[in-house]
Amino acid sequence: MLLLPRKLQITGSMSSRIFFATLLFLVVSVVPHVYAATFSSELYDYLIRSFSPRGLSVVVRNVKKEKKNVVLGYLRIDTRGANVEGLCVDRLVVEAIDVRVSDVEGWKKNRLRVYAAKDIRFYARVRRDDINKFLNIVEKKVHDPHFSGGKVKFKPPYIVIAAVYRYSLIFKFGMLVELKSRLKVEGSRVILTDYSMFAGGLKLDKKTTEKIIRNMNPLLDLKDFPIPMMLKSIKLTKDAMELRSANPPVLDTP
Repeated sequence: MLLLPRKLQITGSMSSRIFFATLLFLVVSVVPHVYAATFSSELYDYLIRSFSPRGLSVVVRNVKKEKKNVVLGYLRIDTRGANVEGLCVDRLVVEAIDVRVSDVEGWKKNRLRVYAAKDIRFYARVRRDDINKFLNIVEKKVHDPHFSGGKVKFKPPYIVIAAVYRYSLIFKFGMLVELKSRLKVEGSRVILTDYSMFAGGLKLDKKTTEKIIRNMNPLLDLKDFPIPMMLKSIKLTKDAMELRSANPPVLDTP
């Protein structure tokens, strides 16, 4: 029930009471919708600033403002070509209900924070070519004098990662180092499993391989994603890698 201060209690003629009742109805019914539209717009702008996608769709329903937080009855984010820490994610879709997030004002100083969410549904597709572009950028930044030409190939159910290892004795040499591995998901992580490594066509011993793998795993971790993710499955094609939660969102378009 909405209680009005005494000075605002409605008195007077029937027409004035009808006018104030109509005005009160508009305030009570329209203001939440105005806030919902404002919140949706702010969220859209935040995602554009944070991930620079080439395409973005945001749907929010039943938005409720609390003291310091905002509760969303339903949230769906669908991005195309989002930049996630330098890696282009071809498509990323998240759905959830009863999502509790930090208020818009906090986004100006800190990132969007998600405190709780239910029935989280997730799908992501990363193309092989975009992974190789990312590796090329990382290689230039790190500038390791020994490794160069890193490249990833998908040969379902395996992923093959190859690079040239350069070393000097009396002369300079280059050797092809290749890792062949399956992928599996553990919570928010994608890890290498059932792997073997070769250098110059010769298989490396288990101890050396394990040491290298420890530095490479996890291959991908979504723990810092705004909405907590629990991955269930991973699928490889020759061109892309797809990640899904137990109950993935419906993809209306490919």
